[in-house]
Amino acid sequence: MPGSLPPEGRRARARPSPVNLPRRLIAALVLATCAVGAAPATASNQTVFLHATEYVFLPERVAIKPGESVVWNSPGSEERHNVRFEHETDRQEPATAFVTAPRIFPTAGDYRYYCEVHGGPGGSGMHGWVHVNATGEPPPLAKFAVWPNPAVTGELVTFDATASTATAGRSITSYEWDFNANGSYGDPDDATGTSPTTSRTFLLAQDLKVGLRVTDSQGATGVFTRWVTIQPALGPRPDPPASTDPGPPASPAPQPQPEPQQPAPQTGTALSGATATSDAFSFRAPATARRAKGVPVILTCAGRCRFSATLSITARVARKTRLGRRAMTLGTARGTLTAAGTKSLTVRLAPRTRRRMARLATVPALLKVTVVGPSGATTRKQRSVRLKR
Repeated sequence: MPGSLPPEGRRARARPSPVNLPRRLIAALVLATCAVGAAPATASNQTVFLHATEYVFLPERVAIKPGESVVWNSPGSEERHNVRFEHETDRQEPATAFVTAPRIFPTAGDYRYYCEVHGGPGGSGMHGWVHVNATGEPPPLAKFAVWPNPAVTGELVTFDATASTATAGRSITSYEWDFNANGSYGDPDDATGTSPTTSRTFLLAQDLKVGLRVTDSQGATGVFTRWVTIQPALGPRPDPPASTDPGPPASPAPQPQPEPQQPAPQTGTALSGATATSDAFSFRAPATARRAKGVPVILTCAGRCRFSATLSITARVARKTRLGRRAMTLGTARGTLTAAGTKSLTVRLAPRTRRRMARLATVPALLKVTVVGPSGATTRKQRSVRLKR
């Protein structure tokens, strides 16, 4: 009939616009399309959704062929998000809710990106990958944990890569490690076959970049690196060498009285090879701690020292967890050692701070320890601590 729409037009008019759908329905559609932990999508012209409440990209990894494109969509989100690629130096401004223009990737490679508001470089927080290769298939994902980290010289350090995964229908056939920080994975002594775990002992204090390369059953590879800190070992002061003097003469000459000596450090608490007036120190703290009990810290000085420990969160973590917009100090503790030895202290969170965190399962924090040694020199060290309910 005149003026009537063709069937295509009638269907188009009857279909509700996505912007008018209830927010819960949009979130349900997103989750149904791209569930967390699902296998990475592999078709061309991929769409990555920004979850409205969980601060994740869905899916976290997509794979395309050179020349194909990816679009980022943020349906129903009230949070500010953006997409920032690590290899780019230009800043991409955040947006409240957006659909990006298709981004074409002409060159093969692995491109890591993150949301500047809720994530960071190196796979921190809200992040994702775009894998571009000739097959359009995602490579295996390499990951490993280190315990303990930091460690001390001579201590057995365990590397566990069981979190590494292969694409659905494939399996990881080999794990190869790089403990020399040279980017080479060809050393047979560092290949563990199909075993995802290995252990090493390091004799030098250093910050070491360790790499892992995994290979799947189709020959595709994935690489992951992380830093491991090796600190000086604790141990007793070495005994003086045995004397080769046969003994005093028959009529020994009077000897001057020795000057008073400072008390010797307790066995097992001085740094190996250090004197009792050394500025060297070391500290231990757990990787996770309960907020109600605080963070226990064991500090060892090779001489008298004054020390303080501060627990804080960065501005990025504060924004991500909705605790504020700036960096926050969660708790402090301080103490003094009058001679070489070990001191235990606990950095406690104020009750008001714990109440503000009650809705959060975990909060990543930073523990900083500052020591002023006998010479007046100030030394600082730090490590990450995850605060649990």
